Amino acid sequence: MIDHRQYERVPFYCDVVVRVLPNGVAVPARSLDLSLKGVGIVTQAAFEPDQLVTISFFLKDASQKEVQEHVLGRVAYLKADVDANRIGVEFAELLRCSQHPQLWNKLLKI
Repeated sequence: MIDHRQYERVPFYCDVVVRVLPNGVAVPARSLDLSLKGVGIVTQAAFEPDQLVTISFFLKDASQKEVQEHVLGRVAYLKADVDANRIGVEFAELLRCSQHPQLWNKLLKI
């Protein structure tokens, strides 16, 4: 199997909500790994390749206050399992500190 990733993914665990655009239902999920260009998640819900989605990350800032960061992406990878579905989401653009400071900080601290 060929790995086409341009950016290294690192383990990253947090609660997320995935919503298919333009007006899909919010689906709970859990992140598994993160890079500047994508995220791996696990969920009970099913998705289709190339679906446009928003991922809402539930994070804590330096003062332990909960914050959300929303990232636009598309479903790039699917793997169904008996217990859950593993989904790879490619972000529409690279994570930037100015737009997603909490996620950026998480990548730097790992």
